[in-house]
Amino acid sequence: MSAPAELRVGWCPGALRPMASGDGLILRVKPRGAALTLRQAGGIAAVAARHGNGLLDLTTRANLQVRGVSEARLAAATVELDALGLLDADAGAEGRRNVLASPLMGLDPSAAGDIRAAVASLEERFAAATALAALPSKFGVAVCGGGLLPLGAVAADIRFDAGPDWRFALRLDGEDAALAAATPDAMPEVALRLAAAFVAARRRDPGLRRMRDLVAAEGAAAVCGAAGLDGLVGVAPPPGGAAAHRGAAPGIGALVLGDGTTVLGVAAAFGRLDAGQLDALVTAARRAGAAALRVTPWRALLVPGLSAPGASGLAASCADAGLVVDPADPRLRVAACTGAAGCARGSTPVLDHAARFAGLLGPGQAGAGIALHVSGCAKGCAHPGAAPLTLVAAAGRYALVADGTAGDEPVAAGLDPEEARRLLKTTLRWDRHP
Repeated sequence: MSAPAELRVGWCPGALRPMASGDGLILRVKPRGAALTLRQAGGIAAVAARHGNGLLDLTTRANLQVRGVSEARLAAATVELDALGLLDADAGAEGRRNVLASPLMGLDPSAAGDIRAAVASLEERFAAATALAALPSKFGVAVCGGGLLPLGAVAADIRFDAGPDWRFALRLDGEDAALAAATPDAMPEVALRLAAAFVAARRRDPGLRRMRDLVAAEGAAAVCGAAGLDGLVGVAPPPGGAAAHRGAAPGIGALVLGDGTTVLGVAAAFGRLDAGQLDALVTAARRAGAAALRVTPWRALLVPGLSAPGASGLAASCADAGLVVDPADPRLRVAACTGAAGCARGSTPVLDHAARFAGLLGPGQAGAGIALHVSGCAKGCAHPGAAPLTLVAAAGRYALVADGTAGDEPVAAGLDPEEARRLLKTTLRWDRHP
């Protein structure tokens, strides 16, 4: 049995360190190796229905969040998640185990190789590294093995990108150039040393929040030197690496792998689904012959191991449940946070408005990218980067930002939802965002 849950208020919840939000406690489940068995996925749906408000979020860190859990139901929820094998030994281990990986690892013949062992070792060693207790809860490692669905522009404090000869280019957040080459066996030790160097620097300067801050202050080469990696720095890294995905949710719809099997990518509009939708997906996936799901950082789920007819039937079932299986669906081009009443900072029903605004975009090209960001406040949690158009809510009204972030200066303000819709409709006629 894992340690009991520890209630916190903050930005990064866990299942053992829930976060208080506008609709109750949020429990974030971190799948190991980006994978869930169908039993685990169905169990998460049951926990959400029994102990939460029935709503779940798919996050940009490839996690699932159970929303609306009351303090009275917290213990029962964590016991059930633990029985599914989804919890860590304690909240500290859970907080350190932040590893993103290519969601098709071990399945995609076009990838550079199978990175599952390296990813599992990274997860295990970070969870066990009690000396890294001072790491920020958002500090993470990404491992990209290439293939049909690489991690693209997904950010991480420490990143490894596979090259053609099974060497991985090391990159630190804040440094564009690859610094060195590492083998899969070496990646866990390299990442742990770099994390330890960050923790040591943070003791000297508590204002350091992420690796990019340390790189900006001291330079990437100095960070590697402090980590005792001088021998790696300067070793020619493999070519290629972090090719960016333009789309918000790559891999939606049917994707045929090199071995002839089909993977179905399923998204939830704006990352939000309910327990009934997840349960319907699990039931239909089992009927189609699948055994597991893969969780992606694009707020979507992959169902591998399907035949073409099985994928077609599963897609129809998911569409009937209100999930997104069409890569041209305009909702994939809109980023939106939970807004009111799911966030204490929210004053506006952002998700309801985002669904209406999405209809203005019309069908888009697969992978066309985010055209509109609807944010409940100036923090811009759903899409921290710039978007062509951003609506920022405050006290039930919106401000419109063009080609910027939620915190940038707006070009119009004080818009009620209908005024915002009309202005969007006019703006989109410029054909700036096809």
